[in-house]
Amino acid sequence: MTREGLSNFLYAAERSSSLRREIRKCNKIEDLFILAKDYGFSVCLKDIEEDATSTEIDSWFRLSKISPIK
Repeated sequence: MTREGLSNFLYAAERSSSLRREIRKCNKIEDLFILAKDYGFSVCLKDIEEDATSTEIDSWFRLSKISPIK
């Protein structure tokens, strides 16, 4: 279970209309995890929770970058 697995699943969903249709049928978050596993992706709730935190940290580092003195 990694952020990469979640990223790959989202990438596949963006490009596959059949996967998007299956995602729309999910009534619970657990159904989404089962669907991801059926498609060969390793995704869990922790990945989703950590993705939000990782995105915030990445954004902070990009905004906080100090340009070198020329």
